[in-house]
Amino acid sequence: MGAGGRWFLLVVFMLGALFVGREARATEGGPFLVFDASAEGLPQTEIRAAVERELGKPLAPSSDTASGELSVAVDSERRLVVRYRTAKGATERILPMPSESADVPLIISLAAGNLARDQTAGLEAPKPVEPAPTTLAAWPKAAEPRDDSPTPSPPPRGPELKRHWVGIHVAQDIAWVGGSNVCDANLGQKSDNYACFYEGTTDQPFWHTPFPYKDAIETGPVLATTRVLVSYDFAIVPALSVGGRFGFAFGGGPPAGQEPTETPPGGSANLNLLPDHTLGTGGVAFAPLHAEFRGTLWFLPLGARPVSAYAGLGFGAAQVDSKTTVSEYDCANTLPQNNPDWNAAVDGTYDDCRKGSKNFNWKKLPETNVDAWKKMGQGFVAVNLGVLFPVEDLGGLVLNVNGMYMLPASGLVLEPSLGIVAAF
Repeated sequence: MGAGGRWFLLVVFMLGALFVGREARATEGGPFLVFDASAEGLPQTEIRAAVERELGKPLAPSSDTASGELSVAVDSERRLVVRYRTAKGATERILPMPSESADVPLIISLAAGNLARDQTAGLEAPKPVEPAPTTLAAWPKAAEPRDDSPTPSPPPRGPELKRHWVGIHVAQDIAWVGGSNVCDANLGQKSDNYACFYEGTTDQPFWHTPFPYKDAIETGPVLATTRVLVSYDFAIVPALSVGGRFGFAFGGGPPAGQEPTETPPGGSANLNLLPDHTLGTGGVAFAPLHAEFRGTLWFLPLGARPVSAYAGLGFGAAQVDSKTTVSEYDCANTLPQNNPDWNAAVDGTYDDCRKGSKNFNWKKLPETNVDAWKKMGQGFVAVNLGVLFPVEDLGGLVLNVNGMYMLPASGLVLEPSLGIVAAF
């Protein structure tokens, strides 16, 4: 027998059961109908109308005036659960979900009428008829009346969204550096935002002119400043938050743009006449403040397990300093005032050194180690990526990577950080 035959037998069975007590209860108040959260997808308006037609009376507007409570739910196997509860007890029917949604109100109304008229009370259970394997054997058995029938559990809810996220982080700047003539004040030092000092010093700028073809830094990443930051983020929805990070940077370089504390001999403007390690003063100090504002899109939303993940955009104020040691060949050693023993006719003149002439013998110059500080910032724009590893419901560990473009002293910086956040 097909699906249509099964529904026909069900309707005949339930209609016969319902007819017995219709008149006896016609004058009673109607039940109060409620729908479980699992029944949100059912045609509730049509179901109410069908139940009222079947009972021959309107449904009660509230539980205070009702003859009982009639509830409709859908269980985990997609079956209809119709339950009727009064002060005397509770009974229920579990029915297969019809293949046609238009049949749902009819089936529920028939079951509701049967339950509301207590058709199962006091009747002796009929002897079971051996069903054919393809017909009634697949139908679920009606539950016996009982007083302790549990209410269907609502669908499980996800974890409650915590709105406020506060953390502390340690970040390490990795600057992308490189260039030629990095310590030549007339060629690259100012335009490439380098400040050069004798190795290991912070108040002894390298005033002299280096041999240009040895005054270079190979392009690549260099460890730079380190930061300690606190953060606050507000979760608008599980997939979107806004906030910022604020703190201080450590390991910045000495002030850039210092002036010598003495003048060259004879009032000359040629700084190559200054003695080695002449002290400097003034300049622009390193700015340690970090202020960052950002918006974050959580493509693995907050509260997801085992990790949440995000991407975002930001901007702010920060300065990044990095140091690279360069071996310089000082052209000042070719000047007669500084080195009377230099043989300009054989090894080349100061101008030959400064211009990098092919006939200049730069190997005759002593090697001088200089710290070349690349100074970038003091503003930036950034993109960021990160993951949050939850720790119970308290917060978690955050691994973040900022890709920052520094302005107006331009340069690229990669800034990974590791932090702990608390949520409430």
